[in-house]
Amino acid sequence: LANEYTGLLLTSIVASIVFAVLVIARISEGIEPSKVPRRYFQVMLVTFIAPVLAAGIYYLMTKYY
Repeated sequence: LANEYTGLLLTSIVASIVFAVLVIARISEGIEPSKVPRRYFQVMLVTFIAPVLAAGIYYLMTKYY
């Protein structure tokens, strides 16, 4: 909350890295199924959605309040 630019930058970096890892994992899982539990993909999806959702909420808070 102290620096909007740093928060935006970190949120973008974390979300994009997690999304890329999730996409690559799903592609490799489609090519050759492994014994990776389904929970892994759920956690990765939540890890991607959380920073994006937090950034959206913060944007709405700063725009309307």
